[in-house]
Amino acid sequence: MKLLLLDPGLRNRVGHNAALLAEFELETRALADVQLTAAGSAALTPADFAGVGCVPRRLFRLDGYWRPSKEEVLDSARLNTLIEMIVGDLMQLPLEEFGGIVMPTVYPLHAIALARVAPRLAHAQLMLGLLMPVSFWFPDSEACAIVGAQLGQAIVEIQNSCAVMVYSETGRYDFGGTHAELATLLPPLAQPTAALVAQLGAAAPRRTGERCVFGFFGQPFTSKGLQIVAAAASQVDPAHAVVRFCLPPGNDAMCRGLAALSPSIEATSRAMDNAEYLRQMASVDVVLAWYDPEHYGDKMSGIVPEAVSLGKPLAVTDGCRALVGFLDRYAPGAFVTGGYRPEDLLQLLALPAEIWHAVGAKARASASVVRALKDMRRYLSAGGMGGAYEVRAAEASADLVA
Repeated sequence: MKLLLLDPGLRNRVGHNAALLAEFELETRALADVQLTAAGSAALTPADFAGVGCVPRRLFRLDGYWRPSKEEVLDSARLNTLIEMIVGDLMQLPLEEFGGIVMPTVYPLHAIALARVAPRLAHAQLMLGLLMPVSFWFPDSEACAIVGAQLGQAIVEIQNSCAVMVYSETGRYDFGGTHAELATLLPPLAQPTAALVAQLGAAAPRRTGERCVFGFFGQPFTSKGLQIVAAAASQVDPAHAVVRFCLPPGNDAMCRGLAALSPSIEATSRAMDNAEYLRQMASVDVVLAWYDPEHYGDKMSGIVPEAVSLGKPLAVTDGCRALVGFLDRYAPGAFVTGGYRPEDLLQLLALPAEIWHAVGAKARASASVVRALKDMRRYLSAGGMGGAYEVRAAEASADLVA
């Protein structure tokens, strides 16, 4: 089977997009009858992916994370021009040749464009991951409603043309004011990575007498509460707790500034593959998801299920409905919430270690459930692409008989 990974937001080897490509590449490399192709942003530099088995193709002139400026008028003519530009890019791909097409992050305009070439998808199994709400790209309510309606119609058109699995990380999606219930799937992990997560999660928790290590992971965006976390961490008693910022490369100056605030703060900025990133998360006691609820009210974070899969408890801001809803469903009791202010977070950072150990026990009890949600075999099988595994299992059985 030829498998196509469509990710117009893929630009470099940093962050969620590159991590997902790495997992698909790692998994499909072990499947002799699966050939992986990836198409990313036209801003992508292939040299950044040196050493990766599947070097993504530079394709989409409209980057997946493009957002209109505040001054831009998004009338129907302008939207149609953008969508037709994406259609032109899609026409460069031999879509008819792919038995499976995965768009793990659906970018609204790109999905609308995909619907315009839907007849070319007739023989494909398609997976569409509706992650960020339409308002992520179009904060203006009127534009959001217009694009959301077009996205919904596009999905219907695609469903009429080929077999498609539409899912989200939370089980629901906001089409700009119109909500839909969907299947729940998480960004998947290849079998070797999943095995590492299970191994790391099986490690014994730290002793209660040791100071508690809190971890901040991901990009240092204000929407991820960087300033709030830094302000609270600067007031923590370093004998009681430490806050560790694990940032992607290019943030050395920020790390120096953070570490200068207090001896209770550690900060690093370096390139990490998925395995090293997971080891870093496994080294802390509590994962901080102290995000701005204005941005994360209906938006999921991949860090949350990653933390639970490692058996790590979380600190989550009140108002992050998608995160709290996911945890209530799949990891009840594995988190503590509070207000989005430094003083509220400081209270949590000062909690006795025994409390975090109790919350951590709930996380460890749910770890296997979340690991199953992130299983690549389950993911591809849900999208009707499980044939490769059936072939592999049959070959393994034949080897045993021989």
